[in-house]
Amino acid sequence: MAQLSPEAQAAARGFGIGHIRSENNASAGISSGARLIASETGIYVLRRMRGREQALTEYRIAEALKGRSVCPEIRIASDGNPWIESESAFYNLQHYIEPLPPGAVVVDFEELGAKAGLLHTALSGLELDAQPDRFELQSKWSAFLARYPGAERNAAVKRIGTAVSACSEAEDAARAARSGQEKAAESYIHGDLGRWNLVFGAEGARIIDFGEVRRGDRHFDLAALLVSTLELKGTETARRNLRAFKRGYEERAIRIEDTLLHAAIRLWNVRGAAALLESRGPDEKVLRYAESLLVRVDDYEKLLFDKESGKSQKVQT
Repeated sequence: MAQLSPEAQAAARGFGIGHIRSENNASAGISSGARLIASETGIYVLRRMRGREQALTEYRIAEALKGRSVCPEIRIASDGNPWIESESAFYNLQHYIEPLPPGAVVVDFEELGAKAGLLHTALSGLELDAQPDRFELQSKWSAFLARYPGAERNAAVKRIGTAVSACSEAEDAARAARSGQEKAAESYIHGDLGRWNLVFGAEGARIIDFGEVRRGDRHFDLAALLVSTLELKGTETARRNLRAFKRGYEERAIRIEDTLLHAAIRLWNVRGAAALLESRGPDEKVLRYAESLLVRVDDYEKLLFDKESGKSQKVQT
C-alpha cells in the first residue's frame, strides 16, 4: 500500500481506529477533499474542517440526530474531542455510508421530507455559532460584475440582473414583514441541502456536510432539496412526489407555506445563476443555462399553485 498521508496517520492515532488498510479520495456524495479510510475497526470518511468551531457544530448536530438515521455518526477522539488537529488543521471522522449505484437510486420523497423535518426540528433546539451566508445573492452578483466589467451590457446579463434585484428586494421585504408561522420558519438551516449533500444508501437517504449551517428560512433548505431531486417532466408524478414530500416533512416539523416555498425556489435558482456566472463567466453556454434556471421557477409555480383558482396544491394525507 502507498504511504499514508500525515492526516490519515494522525486519524489512526487520534481516533483509535487501529491499523489503516487503505486510504483513497472519497467518491461521489462526499465533500471535496475528504479521504476514505478503511481500518481494522471499520470504514470512515476523514474530512477537513474550516476550524474548531465547524468541527464542534457538526458534532453537535450529529449528536442531536443520533439514532434517527438522518446523518452519519461522528467519532470521538481519544482526548474526548470530536476532532483531531494535524499540522494546524482540524479533521473529523464520520462513519462511512456506502452509496447505491446511481442507477439504483429511487428517491422516496416522503422519506426525504421526513429527514428534512427531523433535521430542522433538531436544529431548532440548538444554539450554534453564527456564521454568514457565504453565497449571499447580492454579494455574488456584485463579485460577478466586478470580475467581468461591462458584462451588464449583455441582454441576458441584464435579464438576470433584473431577477437578482427583484429577488433581493423581495427577500428584504419578506424578512421585515414576517410574523407567526413565517417567523417559525426561521431557524438554523443546512444552507446547502442539494442532492450533492445527500447519500442514498441501502438503508435510505442520509444528509451530510453541515459546513454551511446558519440562521435562515427553513423553506430555503426545502427548495434546495426539491429543485435538485424532483423531476418535473411528468406533472402528475411530480405532484404526487411533492405531496409525499410535504407529508413527510409536516409530520415531523412545521407546515410548509407554498408562497414561502415558491419564493425560496426563486431565490435558490437566482442564486445558482449568479454563482454560476461569477465562477465561469458570461459565455453564451453559461448564460443560456443561467437563464434556464430562471425559467424553471415558473414550472415550480405551476406545480405549487392552481393557476386558475390561485390556490396552492393541498397535501393529501
